[in-house]
Amino acid sequence: MKKIVLATPRSGSHAYCDLQLNNLSEVMNIEDMLLPRLSDNTIDFGICSKVFLDALNDTNFITSWYNRPSITNQHHMIGYDTNLSKIEITNQPSLNDIINEHYKRWCSISLLDNWCLKLMKYHGTPQYIVDQMLNQSDEVIILKRRDQLAQALSMTKATQSQLWHGYNLTGEVGDIDYDIFKKSLNDIVNNENWVNQYSGTNTYYEDLDLSNSKFNKNNVSLRYDITRCHQIMEETI
Repeated sequence: MKKIVLATPRSGSHAYCDLQLNNLSEVMNIEDMLLPRLSDNTIDFGICSKVFLDALNDTNFITSWYNRPSITNQHHMIGYDTNLSKIEITNQPSLNDIINEHYKRWCSISLLDNWCLKLMKYHGTPQYIVDQMLNQSDEVIILKRRDQLAQALSMTKATQSQLWHGYNLTGEVGDIDYDIFKKSLNDIVNNENWVNQYSGTNTYYEDLDLSNSKFNKNNVSLRYDITRCHQIMEETI
């Protein structure tokens, strides 16, 4: 079985893929090759310029590479070897590495008989590779969320806490940043427009049983005004 999950953010895609055969999850996410991480695997945003991060957000990896932060021996990035195993990278990749990485990973994937992976808009996978993946896949899942307010709040919590996927995601980040909330809504709308251009089985987070996944729901506490959130939603969506 070869399965592609075309996912919107905070739709349970990590947990869903975790339950599938030969899960490759975010193997097509190459931005991790550019993001500097510390020994605890958190991203060191303090050394990242706005130009670098904005370019990454726009999947402009070439601009990101030219504006990449200077790293020290305390930093590493994340990549994949030819066996599609996640590895730490201590030397920054070349521009050619970045340009060719999607194709390189797809070549390794295409040799496998069974795989499940997710694609998201921010992965920036070239369209010709997306088309090849869809042609080779046996099943295409379009993963979304009916409750976009909850989806945007989840994305805001993850952004403010930098806790995206894990096992016991608890704690408190304090008051909501409404600018991040609004950006989260915009990102969700843009991603939903992206997945909706493809044909597949529409699947919703609310209908999934993810209880057997090792990835838990983000239970980080966030204070917000629900009325203001609804107002921002009405202005944004």
